Amino acid sequence: MENKIVVINHNNKSIRFLDSGNTFLELFKKEKVPWMNICGGKGKCTTCRMKVISGMENISPETEIEKRSHNLNRLHENERLACQSFPCGGKIEVSTSQDYKFPHITYSDD
Repeated sequence: MENKIVVINHNNKSIRFLDSGNTFLELFKKEKVPWMNICGGKGKCTTCRMKVISGMENISPETEIEKRSHNLNRLHENERLACQSFPCGGKIEVSTSQDYKFPHITYSDD
């Protein structure tokens, strides 16, 4: 199976990846997918959260930072932090959280 991330609300932008140890946020930056991240990838602000549509099983286990965010109700069950999680293979479909869309970007689900 091909390793790829599909960003649904960015016109189904497809990002192919190797098991290179890059976070989702690093891959989004590399592929020029605009993604909010105020704290610079430290997992403190949750602005980089992404909604996982499918393929949660193909994402690294939750970090302690993500577990804390879930416990504080700053992340929903189907959300992960793009700065803390890593794709591990297979197909993963994600979308930008409604709360953290850039106002100057036109998203394909708007």
